[in-house]
Parts: sequence; C-alpha cells; structure tokens
Amino acid sequence: MRKAQLSKYVQPNLISMKSIKKITLLLLIALPVGLFSSCESLGIDDDDDEDDEKVETLYVKFMNETASTYTITTIQILHRGPVTEPYETIDDTKWSSDLLKDGESIAPGAHKFFTLEIPNGHFAIYRLGVDDGNGTEIMLHQQAGTDLLSLPTITHWGSDERSVSCTIKYNNDSNRIDVFTWSDWAGLE
Repeated sequence: MRKAQLSKYVQPNLISMKSIKKITLLLLIALPVGLFSSCESLGIDDDDDEDDEKVETLYVKFMNETASTYTITTIQILHRGPVTEPYETIDDTKWSSDLLKDGESIAPGAHKFFTLEIPNGHFAIYRLGVDDGNGTEIMLHQQAGTDLLSLPTITHWGSDERSVSCTIKYNNDSNRIDVFTWSDWAGLE
C-alpha cells in the first residue's frame, strides 16, 4: 500500500529521450543557419536604408609640381560620370564652387588635401585659375583656343585616396598658360 501511495505523488518523466534528441537536432540545424545568415537575408532591415544614402568620397592630395611657373588660385571640378562612358559635351553650369577657400592658393611645389564626393568608378574633370605673376587671376579654360574636352581628370578608381598633380607653364606655341603635364593615380604620394 505504501508503494501505491508514493506513485500517486511522483510524476512520470515529462520529457522523454526521444523528445530531447529532436530538440537537440533542431538546435544543431537552426543555430548555424542563424549564425551564417545576414540580417537582410532573414528579412530584418534595421538600418532604414542608410547604405542607399551613403555618399562615396575620395580623399585627394592636389599637388602643383615644382616645375610649375604659376600659383594655382582656383580649382573647380565637374562630375563626368562612370569612367567607362565617353563624354562629348560639357555643361558649363554644373561646375563646383572653388575648392580653395578665400585667399588660399597652391604655389609651385606645394599641395592641399580635399575630400570630394566622387562615387567609386566615376571621374571628374577640373579647371584651374592661376595668378599671372602680377596678382591677376587667369582662368585657363577661358583663354582662346583651350580645348575643354581635354581637361585633366580626378578618378575614383582603385582606392579611396588619390594623388593628383599638374605642371602649369606658359606655352610659347599657343601663347597661353597651359597645364603642361598632369597625373592622377591611386594612393597618396
């Protein structure tokens, strides 16, 4: 009689070994799936499309080469789009404001750093203003005979840092101040 009374108070095992094996198997399958899945693939989007609005920037070291004979007083850029697409015309109304602040300049052998909003895989062209040596600014693109389609470039390609340099001299053949050489390469020199 005593045995019958004890079994009345002792509960049988609520979880059997078979149930434990099923739960363990489920956890072994669900845990790796959760660990190796991104939030986006699971339908979770908690950043409210911040990546869609992220502005891509390029950190540029702009150098006026020591061989230059003019000081740069104005730098303006014009976005041209993807590097893989040709361009044939220039919309003269969409140039940036001067990258150099009031009174700033880049003497021969000097440089300045800028952060520009140029998406990766895109490029921009730039035009320059220089001091003619008498305190007058000459915008190089406004000189007679200047080819606007061959302006130098700044390209966002291969790195988020770019070294851009130019040499500005008087061209006796064209009777104007020209960008004699220019370069644009990934990384900072």
